[in-house]
Amino acid sequence: SEYPLQGRAGTGVITIKLMPGDRVAAASIGRVDDLEVLLTARGKFKLVKFRTAPSNPRAGKGDYVISLGKTDRVCAITQIVQRPVAPPTLSHEPGSNGGSEYPE
Repeated sequence: SEYPLQGRAGTGVITIKLMPGDRVAAASIGRVDDLEVLLTARGKFKLVKFRTAPSNPRAGKGDYVISLGKTDRVCAITQIVQRPVAPPTLSHEPGSNGGSEYPE
């Protein structure tokens, strides 16, 4: 809802405001209940709950989630998504559900 539709002559929409010298290591979009893992090149990792991550308006300035040394870099960022649980299925093979193949 914060991103208006743009036509062919649209000039774009600002997503984040950076000061000269600022750099973005990684960015992600998620829901409040999502989890995310950040991994650095030096093997440092951090589990981030979106519920506790800094939140700003669309054109706001970002915030630190993990501190990086001058020689370290974010090399992976991934969301942990809970898989939906499928309902149990009934088998139609004789004897598999305690019943016969044909209804009585």
